[in-house]
Amino acid sequence: MKSNSFVIKGNRIIRENGQPGTLFLVDAIRQEFECDPDTHGNFFTPNAQNYFKRYRQWYIGSDIYIDDNSSSEVLGVQQYTPTDIHDVGYSVNTVNKCIDKLNEAVRGTLDLSIDVAESHQTVNMIRDCYKVLSRSSYYLYRMYSQLRRGNPTALADLWLQYQYGVKPLMSDVYDTMKRVMHPENAYRTIRVRASDKQEYVDKYSFGTIGDGEAIETVKTFISNRCEIKCDINTSQDSLASLAGYTSLNPVSIVWELVPYSFVVDWVIDVGGYLRGLETAATFNQSFIRGYQTESVKSRVTGTIDGSGKYPTAHGRRSVSFTSGMVEKTFKKRRVLLDYPVPRFPQVKPSLGPQRLISAASLLSQFVKSWR
Repeated sequence: MKSNSFVIKGNRIIRENGQPGTLFLVDAIRQEFECDPDTHGNFFTPNAQNYFKRYRQWYIGSDIYIDDNSSSEVLGVQQYTPTDIHDVGYSVNTVNKCIDKLNEAVRGTLDLSIDVAESHQTVNMIRDCYKVLSRSSYYLYRMYSQLRRGNPTALADLWLQYQYGVKPLMSDVYDTMKRVMHPENAYRTIRVRASDKQEYVDKYSFGTIGDGEAIETVKTFISNRCEIKCDINTSQDSLASLAGYTSLNPVSIVWELVPYSFVVDWVIDVGGYLRGLETAATFNQSFIRGYQTESVKSRVTGTIDGSGKYPTAHGRRSVSFTSGMVEKTFKKRRVLLDYPVPRFPQVKPSLGPQRLISAASLLSQFVKSWR
């Protein structure tokens, strides 16, 4: 490992009872860096790489105490950096999100096996071409009518029928026609990226100050990124071509047919994980070369403020620190010898506006069934 660091010194002045004070040179900024010695390469001969950087900036400000008999001041660079408690590590869900994008680019999202398994509904919708083409506007019109009548239960039923019945079928019809009329090239270079972020605002007690308290306010931002690039050649793989139209994994098909399995996927993406395992097994023979890069960066900034009075000698103390910061960056790249396999997903609820509406619709159905 190669490593280096640099330090920038700053001034800290400690003054007692109005005297000129003592000047100290202390660490104000420190950066540490480590990486593998060979960081160069290209797509055809990528090198594995590990990289770490940490940047710390100490608080700057003043800590002043004054009473009738004495005073003390600590000015300039303080001896504290922001409190950093949140775990910083490579995100499983970010990697899986990136692999999902790769799988979508390689095989698409078309899965006719579900339409076949639910053929009693699918045949009725495909029987009349006009019904398939007009169903979207039909359901939207009915939802609008129920909304005007103030009938939320009927509106919820129509929303679920459209969201999880009509809309997926129309998407499958479109994807099938697109795949038949515009087939993908057998040899492809695919690069996909995914990212995720978390933000936190925390408050901590820095300590009591007489009858008051100093509060540390810390803002934490964590960003996870993943990039995958690979070459795929499906010209000699008939199984991979078939996988572009349907799922080949019975477990994945059964999971999609389990009632309300999509609700579980909102919290932990079991369906995406099963499809990812299937895609990795199916397209591994078509995989040529590639790499996967993961990175995570955290940035922690903080301030400390507080003041208070002491009962003896009219003592007063005030603390005001700013500009504290801690940054950490981790990065690793590995050479892919096989098609990337998803990791078991972490529990992370993902509820956007559409899913919140669907959750409310499902709840209204349950309430109606209990009555």
